[in-house]
Amino acid sequence: ALRHALAAGDRDYVTTVLVDHWPCIVLCLGDHGVGTEVPPPPEGALREAPDLALAYAADRLSQDDAVGADHYLRLAAAHEHHIGSERRMRFGLILTAFQLAHARLRGDPTRVMSTARRLLALGTDTDGDADEPDQHLRARTTALASLGAAQLASGDLVSAERSLSAGLDAAELARLPCVRLSCGARLAVAQAGLGALGQAERAARAALRAPPCRGRCGELCGGYAYLALAVVHYEWDRLSDAGRYLDLAAACCRGAADPFVITGIAIVRTSVLQAQGDLHAAYNALRVAHRDPTTATTRYLCDGLTIAEANVRICAGDTAAARALLTPMLDGATAPPAALAVPLGRAYLRDGNPAAATAVLPGWADDEAAAGPLALRLEAGLLSALAAHRNGDAHRASHAMERVLVLARPEGFRRPFTRAGSPVRRLLADQLDAGTAHWAMVLDLLGAATTDPAGTARQVTLEEPLTDRELTVLRHLQGVRSNMEIASNLSLSVNTIKTHIRSIYRKLRVTGRREAITKARELDLV
Repeated sequence: ALRHALAAGDRDYVTTVLVDHWPCIVLCLGDHGVGTEVPPPPEGALREAPDLALAYAADRLSQDDAVGADHYLRLAAAHEHHIGSERRMRFGLILTAFQLAHARLRGDPTRVMSTARRLLALGTDTDGDADEPDQHLRARTTALASLGAAQLASGDLVSAERSLSAGLDAAELARLPCVRLSCGARLAVAQAGLGALGQAERAARAALRAPPCRGRCGELCGGYAYLALAVVHYEWDRLSDAGRYLDLAAACCRGAADPFVITGIAIVRTSVLQAQGDLHAAYNALRVAHRDPTTATTRYLCDGLTIAEANVRICAGDTAAARALLTPMLDGATAPPAALAVPLGRAYLRDGNPAAATAVLPGWADDEAAAGPLALRLEAGLLSALAAHRNGDAHRASHAMERVLVLARPEGFRRPFTRAGSPVRRLLADQLDAGTAHWAMVLDLLGAATTDPAGTARQVTLEEPLTDRELTVLRHLQGVRSNMEIASNLSLSVNTIKTHIRSIYRKLRVTGRREAITKARELDLV
């Protein structure tokens, strides 16, 4: 409508469209080439009508023409004095909003954040302009949405979650469905990254249920929502679902590429492929991402790809190459951030150096959000437990493992446990022996950990394999529960439990519980 009004020279309608719809024009610039050709205006006309210059800036922004948009924005700002005093506040809001859109087009998160904060301040200051409260609410909504998006792109997940949540609430009040969709989809990614998996899933599904935007941001928001669901299902150890959501996210980016989503897809897909045991495909996914010019436009995204590659190399046993990738990222910091400290600790532990691993690992046991994303805290805790176990400190290992279970249980994290393989499986089994407040969770994790990375059952050297029910009873035998307590937990009779135990002993060729557990662990059955 704006482009047709410009082509027709209908200045009054141009102003109407700008005033009524500028937040959606700013945040969702529409499809390339929609509408008719817009002839360039006489320069003199724009000097006397700076609001018309804003409309031409919007047209250039919709065509991804940063240079042309900057020209018209400078004209509008230079001749703002031609705007009447009664409309000057509103003009200042809209001008700042389009300057914000220009910063986003240039891909400059620092400038986006500074301009968004300036717009937020203008939207908060209503002195002398009480007749247009809707415009100020729209300005705050637009500023919060853009600020949260930039904070997310720069890796400040805590601030992004705060800004996007506030933006979502403001968009509801301002009745801006496009902005609400943008905030909700990105909020889901921020929550998934922080470890609030349940909230992330609900936010992502709400965004996908919302009426789609007709502009480019509609597809982008779908990409963010599906990426969030992929992260959630990866942490829940539902790898096939995670892969499916990654494919859906990638499909959303075909017509509207977004560096954050594309890079996020590459990183999560690498993790999924690594979890499935296909290291070659995982490494290839990273190589493709490095060659893609639409990925990794910020340091945060570049670092994410490098860390993902380091994790693949650690999994392959090439810890020297992993450290060579990670060390330059430290920038001389004495205390590396958790995103670097955790893979470094994993590399040291893989090299048989638990002391170095313990020294580099970050604080992880606190409940404060400042301790970092929950997934990293869980991995740091598991590595701490493994390091303590390697040093012969069983008490410290058990204490760390119990704390990790406490942190993981509310959100249903499983992948940190299953990715570590047999070392963590042995710690989980020891936790049953020592006594744990999370019996059911440990048993469930032990059951999940008896599969290899590709998800197929391990091959054992038994002439007669154990049945699924016998494997369940066998896992219960690891703890201190009596036969009667096991029977009650499984809703079976004591005689049935005894029958299963006799069959287990016969198949394992053992005569008692402790010997059965020892043999089962040798065979990777528990």
